[in-house]
Amino acid sequence: MAQDVLKPQVANIVSRQIKTLVLGQIPDDYSPDTHIAIAPFCFLDREHVYPDWETLEFQPDPWGSPEAFEAAGRETAEYYKNFLPGYVNELNAMNGLKYSVQFWRMMVNPWLMNMIEFVWEKHQRINDLIQRFGDDELKVSLIKDTIDWQFESSPDFTERGMCNYHFHEWLFSRLLENRIPARWQVTYRDCSAHQSEFIRQGTVPITPKSILKKMYGKWFSNSFQVYRLKRRDVWRMKALVRRRGNGIKGSDDTFESPVNRTFDDWPEVLPEIIRQTCPRSVREVCKTINVNKRRFDPARVHLVSSSNLWNDDFSHKPKLAQAKEHGEKVIGIQHGGHDYGTGRVDTFLHELEYRQDRFITWGWDRCDNYAGDYLPLPSPMLSQCMDEYQRRTDKIVMVSIIANLLDFRTQSTPQPLGWLRYRREKCDFINGLNDTTRIQLAYRPLMNETGALRDAGYVEEKFPSLEIIRDNFHDELFGCRLLVMDNPSTTMNIGMAANIPMIAFWKPEDFPLARDAQPYFDRLRAAGILFDSGHAAAAKINQIWPDIETWWGKAEIQKARSQWVNRFALCSHTWKREWVRALQSL
Repeated sequence: MAQDVLKPQVANIVSRQIKTLVLGQIPDDYSPDTHIAIAPFCFLDREHVYPDWETLEFQPDPWGSPEAFEAAGRETAEYYKNFLPGYVNELNAMNGLKYSVQFWRMMVNPWLMNMIEFVWEKHQRINDLIQRFGDDELKVSLIKDTIDWQFESSPDFTERGMCNYHFHEWLFSRLLENRIPARWQVTYRDCSAHQSEFIRQGTVPITPKSILKKMYGKWFSNSFQVYRLKRRDVWRMKALVRRRGNGIKGSDDTFESPVNRTFDDWPEVLPEIIRQTCPRSVREVCKTINVNKRRFDPARVHLVSSSNLWNDDFSHKPKLAQAKEHGEKVIGIQHGGHDYGTGRVDTFLHELEYRQDRFITWGWDRCDNYAGDYLPLPSPMLSQCMDEYQRRTDKIVMVSIIANLLDFRTQSTPQPLGWLRYRREKCDFINGLNDTTRIQLAYRPLMNETGALRDAGYVEEKFPSLEIIRDNFHDELFGCRLLVMDNPSTTMNIGMAANIPMIAFWKPEDFPLARDAQPYFDRLRAAGILFDSGHAAAAKINQIWPDIETWWGKAEIQKARSQWVNRFALCSHTWKREWVRALQSL
């Protein structure tokens, strides 16, 4: 959107009445004449209060270029590496343990890495805010530090912390309260009486399915949750890797040498914030492990999907951390497409997944400066998609991605203002289709909009006649005439592996690519598969629509697709044989 049509939410603050800074959700009486929203997330679930909110001029995102964003990723990684060794001493004392960084770096993540990234982004926003308005009069209401968040685990922190407006407001309050400019008027709100509402405790219902899943995870934990890996394959892979650890060098744990620098630019309150948000799964890990339960064997290998490293803080992860502490090896397995081997910025993936003893990828063997012992193998899931595509309709299936304004990480996805551009590009694409192609369009939204911009409802309001795919997505995908991707997420890997005719588009600055990955995407762009705008992608579809099959079958198209697949969506009809051979040779 042109800059000259933006409404000056943050302009000319000196005139008339003193404005109020909004750190959480906007109030019912919000107006750009009387309020300043610190970030776009303030309007989530409150868009009806000020329907034209997207036309406002917000503070710029903290990092204005892929290079700056990449530098932010390095900065958060260095702080993490510097902080963790000292924090380990506290955690050991808290739990009555004497474990090393190897154990604790598996237990504290992804919570700790996310917390550090989260705070650094908000710290930059406050720096920019003070630089811009520090000499002006402002009113701001802060939340008193009286809330006990009671996070249970890393996933719980993501859901009730990072995706919780109240937590954002509390965190902004902690980062801002000791830096208030002289002319700002500050008041405090004691929200302890509303703690149950603020922390939004939720429980997962216990069902026969959940019980079976838990038992399955316990019995087949060495390779549980690898997509499309059947039970008999689990047993086979488990047997193959069980005692092959002696042939694996093991990860080089650089935490033993903390970063030799100071962190004067970081907020002094961050260590205390970390202690206040530490999940129970970390504070009380001593209750979930038994140091004398079994004998550990340095030759033993654990083969795990990386989702195990994210989500199972009370069962699988403590066992893996304990095994790692005693010299057993952990081999991680790629579990999705987005950012893996393609993202220019993803400290989270590198610290939590790539740095295991080995990491099985979907084809790539390097990713810029993110070091790791990578083992490219065909994806079981993608290999089973190879023969599934069979056109049955004339539909153009367009697949979205969650535009999350709350759950911030330093990864190769848009920053908040970038997500607003992303949604506008989507509309530009649909508007660019002609009458013949638009009538065939079917839109697949992300069904979980927690902490994100509205997707399905927003598109339906803009385009009332547009078909929304809510069920049977698998059948729609593998039977469509054309797949459209406005993001480089896992569905792109699936579509490429299955050889579904595809057009893709996104702003390069919003999804920055790794330098090692750039040539493969450039070939897609040169072949007319990938575009930098929704309008250009729509024009291409209008052009090729009469004979998409002939266009997709052209040699240059298939060559670019094949090169991309071999790098980022490796698949094979003989994938089991290739896995067996690779695991036997560890």
